[in-house]
Amino acid sequence: MTRESYTQQAAVKWFRMQYPQYAKLLIHIPNEGKRNTKLIRTRNGYKTICTSGARLRAEGMVKGASDLVLFIARGRYHGLCLETKTETIDGNGKKVRTYQSPEQKQWQDEVERQGYMYAVYRNVEEFVDIVNGYLTR
Repeated sequence: MTRESYTQQAAVKWFRMQYPQYAKLLIHIPNEGKRNTKLIRTRNGYKTICTSGARLRAEGMVKGASDLVLFIARGRYHGLCLETKTETIDGNGKKVRTYQSPEQKQWQDEVERQGYMYAVYRNVEEFVDIVNGYLTR
């Protein structure tokens, strides 16, 4: 598991404990890059192929979609989209951050134009501040 996964799991756990009445309204969009693979035999030997990418796209997977969506309207917003990124300190004391991909930035622009709030958080404390601020609008 990645640091982003641990951060997201902790954020979701906090949310479900803090807001049990809304627990089913915070959902994860499974857009990770992990895919099922299969080894097939060809005339030239063996080849590994992805067996789930096309199916996932056909089912509606969209590159760049946020990790979490909170389906609660507040103020002028229809809901809250949350993207999990991380910030750590490496062995030399330097900050190492993960950033949104171009597809994630494009998706952010599109959902914001449709009336959704979008936020990036790097730790559970930021998640708590964003969610509490959003829900008290």
